[in-house]
Amino acid sequence: MRVFIAGATGVLGRRLVESCTDRGHEVVGLTRDDRGDAIVRERGGEPHRGDVFDRDSLVAGAAGADVLVHAATKIPIDDADEADWALNDRVRREGAENLVAAARDVDADRLVLQSIVWVARQPDGSVFDESAAPHPDRSTQSALDAERIVEQGAEDHGFDPVVLRGGYFYAHDTAHTRLFAERLRNRRLPIIGRGLLGREDAESLVRPRRRRGPGLRRGGRGGRDRDLPRGRRRAEDLRRLPARVRPPAGRA
Repeated sequence: MRVFIAGATGVLGRRLVESCTDRGHEVVGLTRDDRGDAIVRERGGEPHRGDVFDRDSLVAGAAGADVLVHAATKIPIDDADEADWALNDRVRREGAENLVAAARDVDADRLVLQSIVWVARQPDGSVFDESAAPHPDRSTQSALDAERIVEQGAEDHGFDPVVLRGGYFYAHDTAHTRLFAERLRNRRLPIIGRGLLGREDAESLVRPRRRRGPGLRRGGRGGRDRDLPRGRRRAEDLRRLPARVRPPAGRA
């Protein structure tokens, strides 16, 4: 199978190149410079110079491809302004439009789109899955738009649409992992989510206690006791966890 990957030099894309070539597929990766060429070649792929905003370059790179992959994003990481988000929106929307056109022109069988799971996050914080109604915000609206562009393109041109919604990507070379590590080192780790050790538990650590509630009692000097809220108890349990966990046995 021949695969054309837009976003082939990114955190996800470079792993897709390697994974596909390891399975015996021919891979063409979209690149923009010498460094990108090297990333694709090192993983067994064939680099093709172009840009997701240049439709003709996508059609040329995708010639003969059975599958096209849109894994290109420009997601701002820290201290982003509106211009940063606008560029990411353009990569998602215009990139999707151009890859739909490329899939049509090369008669590809399938177009795979990387999207993001939070397009379906529910306003009340309830559990959701792929069947849940979308509730995009400023950062995820363009991802949902790209999904609809690909799905409409599939209906119009007959290729198979595949939408994969991811979350944070954790690895040594991902921007979010580096950001979290830097903030952890500087005691500025962001608080993620609501429940277990999330925002709600963080609030419980600083909210005044008006009455005794369930928690871990700790005796202080002078005979005065105080109740630790559940959030702090969980934090202390988490800190002790590495000492209690044994590494898994090696595979036979």
